[in-house]
Amino acid sequence: MPYSRHILWIEDSDNSIIISDNVTIEGAHIAVTGKGKKVTIGNDCMISYDVTFRTGDSHAIIQNGKKINDEKDIELSEHIWTGQGVTILKGVHIASNSIVGNGSLVTHDIESNTLNVGFPSHVIKNNINWSRQRFL
Repeated sequence: MPYSRHILWIEDSDNSIIISDNVTIEGAHIAVTGKGKKVTIGNDCMISYDVTFRTGDSHAIIQNGKKINDEKDIELSEHIWTGQGVTILKGVHIASNSIVGNGSLVTHDIESNTLNVGFPSHVIKNNINWSRQRFL
């Protein structure tokens, strides 16, 4: 697993970051907060630089004496490509063979074989595929 600039941050207890084979990470901030939470990055994912993963908000939001902002796992299936400056928030599952474009904010699940961009992200193309190989 080749890495360059990255920050892995685990707070609380029983948390984990699981990175599968053939993953490249140019630069990421992976913040795992909340007891027993995890970030999973599947096989053959390509993560650009300045990509942020956050399983929680780090601080409690209280309403009527009860915490209302629970932490949630993040999962990237296999063969995901995230562009530069992407932020992936708690509870998100990105399905296989998907792309998240530069500067996107991912607040909900992403379907397989889709190109997603925006703030928040949304599908702009379906039935896509991507390759690490350059096509000239």
